[in-house]
Amino acid sequence: MNTPQEPASVRIIDIKMPFGSLVVFMVKWTIAAIPALIILAIIGALLSGLLVGMFSGTHHHQYQNSSRNSSSGSSLTGYVLMSAAGRSHSR
Repeated sequence: MNTPQEPASVRIIDIKMPFGSLVVFMVKWTIAAIPALIILAIIGALLSGLLVGMFSGTHHHQYQNSSRNSSSGSSLTGYVLMSAAGRSHSR
């Protein structure tokens, strides 16, 4: 009869590898990581650009409305917020 056997567990304690081979392996590993980092940087830039593009219109509108609705005619806060938003202050 064929009885199912329990899978054998393997435990690695040590790897014997010459130092020179280890250095070559690490250098190859580092060189292989460069394209991966470039791809991740491009993906991160695209995602951050998308998020900035989605949310950039909201804070400009908020600054513009807060300066128009201020009680004093020329508010320093409104001027600073408008300047930070990249718009000129009109009196």
